[in-house]
Amino acid sequence: MHLLYLLAALHLAQRWNLVYNAFIVYGASADSTFNYLTYQPLWSRMIGVVTIVVNTLVANCILVCNCKSAVVAL
Repeated sequence: MHLLYLLAALHLAQRWNLVYNAFIVYGASADSTFNYLTYQPLWSRMIGVVTIVVNTLVANCILVCNCKSAVVAL
């Protein structure tokens, strides 16, 4: 379970970094903000995608294991 919290926190930090950079660092104009949000760095996109995918897989594996043990107990 701690892995799920860690991955969720990592994803939240990545999203916060995206918003911070878009509106504080590159927020001089609407065009620069739009350009940063449209063409964000690859590492930022990859962290977001990887954390969501791994989080979903771990949660589904936990659910399947719990369902299998409930079926065996019946």
